[in-house]
Amino acid sequence: MIIDIEVNYNQYESGKIKNTLYLGNLQERQIKSRDKYQQIKCVKQINLNNFDYYKKGNFLYHSYMMEENSHKKRNDLLEIVDINLEYLSDISYNEIKKLDEKDLRWLLYIFVCKDKDLKEQLYQEKRVMGIVSKKLEEVTQYLDELLFYDPDQLREEGMKNHYRKEEKIEIAKKMLEDGISPEFVQKYTLLTKKKIQELQS
Repeated sequence: MIIDIEVNYNQYESGKIKNTLYLGNLQERQIKSRDKYQQIKCVKQINLNNFDYYKKGNFLYHSYMMEENSHKKRNDLLEIVDINLEYLSDISYNEIKKLDEKDLRWLLYIFVCKDKDLKEQLYQEKRVMGIVSKKLEEVTQYLDELLFYDPDQLREEGMKNHYRKEEKIEIAKKMLEDGISPEFVQKYTLLTKKKIQELQS
């Protein structure tokens, strides 16, 4: 099995698409030649979401590729587990304290509990969870230093996007000058209706 763990703070369409494409990529990378199809491993994605993916109020969701009416799995090559951390935010400390220490809700509550004293009461006697708690504090304190990015590369990407938008505007102007309908121009340049109206005036 190949396991991919994702941490998702916000729910947005491009994030869903990115995750799905990445799963396909993990499966495709396993194939080196035709005879390797029999050896392909299941890809399991575990999403730690700061939101309720399906908005049903559940803590855990399992997704598979399956037939719609019979709900029979097509194969065992793909499994997605969405964990709703928002669910844990609504549970009281007393409820969490009653749970078995092997319960996933008990283990993951450490990520949503903001009260340091409560966290210590819950996890202080557990060696591994104590280490996790300390690491979480370090990550929270030095988050900016732990984010790896190249500011020059980000600036360059921003400039490329700016020039692409300028090119679209120029193309839209020429199309409008040639008498092409604003709806058609908007459809193919993906500029906003407001921007097209500005260009018309």
